[in-house]
Amino acid sequence: MFTFRTIPIAEADLLCLPQDNNLNDNVIDFYLQVLARQLERQCSPRRDEIHFFNSHFHACLSSPATRPEDLAQRWDKAVKLFSKTVIFIPFNETEHWLLFVLLNLSGRFPGLPSPTLGPAAEGLPLAAGGAAALRPILLFLDSFPGPPPSQTFLHRLQAFLQARARHEQLPLVEVQGFHVVSPRVPIQPKTNFTDCGVYVLHYIELLCLEPLLDRLLQPGWPLLKEEFLNFSGEEVKAKREFIARLMHGLCEAAASPGGEGASAKALEELPLLEQECPSVVAFRKRIGLFPLPGSGAPTGEIPFNFVCAAAASRPASADTVSV
Repeated sequence: MFTFRTIPIAEADLLCLPQDNNLNDNVIDFYLQVLARQLERQCSPRRDEIHFFNSHFHACLSSPATRPEDLAQRWDKAVKLFSKTVIFIPFNETEHWLLFVLLNLSGRFPGLPSPTLGPAAEGLPLAAGGAAALRPILLFLDSFPGPPPSQTFLHRLQAFLQARARHEQLPLVEVQGFHVVSPRVPIQPKTNFTDCGVYVLHYIELLCLEPLLDRLLQPGWPLLKEEFLNFSGEEVKAKREFIARLMHGLCEAAASPGGEGASAKALEELPLLEQECPSVVAFRKRIGLFPLPGSGAPTGEIPFNFVCAAAASRPASADTVSV
């Protein structure tokens, strides 16, 4: 029907957009590309520090047939992962979408438990052989709380990053595990089994808001002690409807006379893609952040405590996992 960047969208993908349907991997990856496009067009200093792994990365890395060291050589190989501050890893397990967020791999935020990399690493914790010890933060966000992250996957992610450090010519970096944190986030009602993918996409989009991300990276993780994402079930519904409008609009544009021959780049220029999700607009208004960063207009500061105490959440934990 149409291709947005590298994501081919077919009729089967549109069928999962109505309420009470699970989003599939193509829809997840489509919206990640929409967010990537949005970041690229903002005058934000954060835009080069954020990276989205697609929805297949977790499954590929988890497969016993895959050697993490081999995957490190080819997966998003043009991307310097150790220059990134935030890496999003959405994934699906047993028809449920979850999210990992890898923080401060770049080491730019010394107040967080991750060292500065490179020659300036003197005085940092050292591993055996004099290598700089690195233990990044790994947020684990689950809209329908279940078991903790798989230790097997954490081992494989560690091996992937260790091999990637060598690939990026950082031979003195030794990845020694992760600080795994499960922050308080809004969760699905117990009768809702199909909106997990929408929740994951909304977590990601809100975390891309620059002032919110800045607070998340403050020393001491003050934001992780609060319910730092605050939204309602109605906003989740509006998010799903917004994604559906985008996809149907691009589908109609591609099917219009001359549309099929239009390049993927032409689809990216449609005014439809300049719209902001109403759920994000509502979030901005609640926390005093409006309008869009990079628009040239002043933006509000996020108050220290903007959380909604009545929103459903799970208890926060901050467990360090050494793998």
